Amino acid sequence: PVLISEFDIRGRCLLANPAFNKIFSPPGGNAVGKPFNDLFPPYATELYNLHLKRVISKRKPITVEEQLLVHEKDMDFSTTLFPLFDHHGQIRSIGAISHDITERKKAEKMLRQLNESLEQRVVERTRLAETRSKELQHLAVQLVEAEEKERRRIAELLHDDLQQILASAKMQLQLASQKMPAVPELEKIEQLLKVSITKSRLLSHELSPAVVYHSGMHKAMEWLARRMEEQFGLKVELHTTAVDQFESTPLKVFLFRAVQELLFNVIKHAGVSNARVDLSPSNGKLVVIVSDQGQGFDPDIFLNSSNQKTGLGLLSLRERLQTMGGRLLIESVPGQGSRFTLTIPSDQANAGNPGLEIPEKTIDHDITPVKTTRILFVDDHKMMRQGLINLIAEQPGIEVVGEASNGQEAIEKVRLLHPDVVIMDALMPEMDGEEATRRIKAEQPGIRVIGLSMLDDDHIADAMRKAGAEAFLSKTISPAGLLKVIYDDNHPQENSINYHNGGKD
Repeated sequence: PVLISEFDIRGRCLLANPAFNKIFSPPGGNAVGKPFNDLFPPYATELYNLHLKRVISKRKPITVEEQLLVHEKDMDFSTTLFPLFDHHGQIRSIGAISHDITERKKAEKMLRQLNESLEQRVVERTRLAETRSKELQHLAVQLVEAEEKERRRIAELLHDDLQQILASAKMQLQLASQKMPAVPELEKIEQLLKVSITKSRLLSHELSPAVVYHSGMHKAMEWLARRMEEQFGLKVELHTTAVDQFESTPLKVFLFRAVQELLFNVIKHAGVSNARVDLSPSNGKLVVIVSDQGQGFDPDIFLNSSNQKTGLGLLSLRERLQTMGGRLLIESVPGQGSRFTLTIPSDQANAGNPGLEIPEKTIDHDITPVKTTRILFVDDHKMMRQGLINLIAEQPGIEVVGEASNGQEAIEKVRLLHPDVVIMDALMPEMDGEEATRRIKAEQPGIRVIGLSMLDDDHIADAMRKAGAEAFLSKTISPAGLLKVIYDDNHPQENSINYHNGGKD
C-alpha cells in the first residue's frame, strides 16, 4: 500500500490517508492532529527530526529507507519527504509518501544469502580444481620418472645381460675358429655378432647414457652434442660456465632429457642444421638456454592447443618444471627462430630430487637479466584479483607488489608502492578505473596502466585510453596475451590496440 501523510514543521499530523491510519493509528483512530511522537516509537521520532532538518535545510525532497517496528513486527518502508511551501515561499509543512518494501527486502536478503552460498560453492570448487591440478602435475612427474626408470632398467638389461651374452658368443666363436681351418660362414657370423654388440651398445646409450650417471654435467652435454651431430647432422654450439656446482644425478638426468627433447624439436621443426646450448649459474639459479635461428612458431597457438602430442615435450617439460619451483620461458617468432630458457632454483639444483614450474625472465649469455616489473592489481572483485594474481605472480621478471579494490585505494597504493604497471579494472565503485587512471598518470606519468573489463565495449576502451591507459584488455584474454602486453613495455603502438576474447582486434 501507498502511505500518504503531511506534518507541520513542529511534527503535528495535518493529513493522513486510510493506509497511513491503518498502520500507524490505533484501530478506528485517526492520525490527524496528533504529534509525531504519539504515532511512532522514540527512535522513529529521532529519525523524523533528523530528516525534517535535512528537508528544511536542502528545501528539496529526500528519499530514505528505514525499518520500523509496527504491531510487534518489523516492516521496511521507502519514504520520500518533500517540503510544501506557502505563497511567500516559506516551508509550511512536510509531505511524505511511503511504500511498504518489506517483501522486497526479504527477497533481497534471500538473494544475498543465495549469492553468498554460490560464492562459497565457487570457492570450494576452485579449491578442488586446484587440488586436482596439483595431483595431475605430480602424476605427470611420476609418469616421467617411471619412464626414466624403465629406460635405465632396459639399458642395464642390455648392458648386463644381452651385451655380455653376445660378447661371450663372439669370444667362443673366435676360440673355435682358432682350432679349425678358416670357414667363411664363421667369419660372417663373427661379423654379425660384432654388429649386434655395437647396435646393442648404442641402444643402451640412447635409453640411458652412462655418461649422465658417471660424469659431470659438462661432459654429459658434450656427449649429447656429439651424438646430435653424428646421428642427425645437427651441429650444437655448447657453452657452459661454472656448472660443476650443480652435479645432482637426478638433475643431470632431467636436464639431459630436457635439452635432448628441445634439440629434437630443432631437428624436426626448425629447418636448420645449427643450434646453441648455454648452461650457467645466475643469481643462485642454474640457467639453461637452447636456441636456434630456424623458422620459429607462435607460442600462444602452440601452448593453447588441445591437440599437442607431448611425451617429454614442451607442455610436459613445463609441468615437470612447475613441481620443482623452476621456470620455462618460451620465446619464438615465426621466421625468427626460437629460444627456450629453463631456470632451476639453487636449492633444487643441488638437491637429489628434481621435480620443476614456468617462465623465468630472459637470460642471455652476453646481456644482464631484464629488471623486475612491479605490478599493482586493481579490481573490486576479490576473486578476480586473486585469479589474475595467481595467473601471473610466478611469471619471469614479475613482482606483484599489492592489490586494491577501488580507484581511490589504487591511487593511495601507487603513492606508497611505486609500481611499474597498474592492471586497472575499468568499472568499480567509489572511483572507477577511468578517473583513477587519469589521476595516476597526472601524478606519475611513467607508470603504465593496462585497463581491464568484462565488457567488450569500445566506449569504455576509448575512455580508458584517453585517461592514459596504454592498453585495454578483455578479462577473458589468455594469460599469454596479458603477459605479452605486460612485458611489451617498449612498443607504444599498444596505445591503439584492444584485445577482446583472448584475441587482438
